[in-house]
Amino acid sequence: MNAAIGQTVDQWIHEEDLPPRANLKVIRRFDGLYPQDEDEREAYWDFIHWFMTREHALILSIPKPRDVSDFWQVELDELGHDVSAFNTVDYARLHPFDKEAYRVKKIYERVKDLALLHSCLSDQEGRERMYRRFRRLVEDEVRDRAVTLLKKYQEDPQRFNKFQVFEQIAQLNRCIRRCNDIWRRWSAEP
Repeated sequence: MNAAIGQTVDQWIHEEDLPPRANLKVIRRFDGLYPQDEDEREAYWDFIHWFMTREHALILSIPKPRDVSDFWQVELDELGHDVSAFNTVDYARLHPFDKEAYRVKKIYERVKDLALLHSCLSDQEGRERMYRRFRRLVEDEVRDRAVTLLKKYQEDPQRFNKFQVFEQIAQLNRCIRRCNDIWRRWSAEP
């Protein structure tokens, strides 16, 4: 009876599930894959290269104008103090980082986050708190700067260029309008 049960159990166990025997040799997948002779190895790698570039043959067959180079044409002042041997400062000099645009972009992101949070809240107190945070953010980051700039211009108009001041104030007002548009779009209020 025990022998019959043992045979039935042995049929259930697959040979792959059993641990390997001690006398088994590990067979490596790449044994004998690469040729041993130098010429055969070179021919093998040439074939691999041809096979891999075959799928890019259509792209490589597109004609390219000869006068177009892979480098940007840049006017450099070789006698300048910020020219380096490896052009590490040239990109920063020719493409300066716009801190104001980055600051405004981050304000828009924070307004969107507050509006989304406002739309997710269910209690009225939390929604009012989010709206107050939005108003405070816009006032602190944008409106106060516009009011301060206008007051400085009104106190001493000779010190400032009128058109530049009004352009900056108009830009800040556009930023406020954009913040309000983002709030209306992403919050659940009409």
